[in-house]
Amino acid sequence: MKPFAGWRPGKAVVLRGTGYGRLWFALPCRVVQDLPERIALYWRAGTPWKGVRQHPIGREVLTPRKAELDELVWNETDVLLLARPGEAHTTWACGKPGGGNFAAGT
Repeated sequence: MKPFAGWRPGKAVVLRGTGYGRLWFALPCRVVQDLPERIALYWRAGTPWKGVRQHPIGREVLTPRKAELDELVWNETDVLLLARPGEAHTTWACGKPGGGNFAAGT
């Protein structure tokens, strides 16, 4: 068996949101931890990213056209994202910008 070779802490990566064959957002972040059972990513308030400004609803989601990505800025919080490979969800801990406190709601 090949040993696990994950990303090193501090590595710049892009978190991409996809669905229905489309790219919905691309957000640059830093690797905090990358283990076989968990990955932790971090980005700060003020991070520029690309995403859809208005999400499609109903049948619009299934329309075979390219989603238009706008230049956006993540303004509200610093974020620590926790994910388990293969899971259909992630956990986002949000904290005050520059505060380093990731307790939910602070």
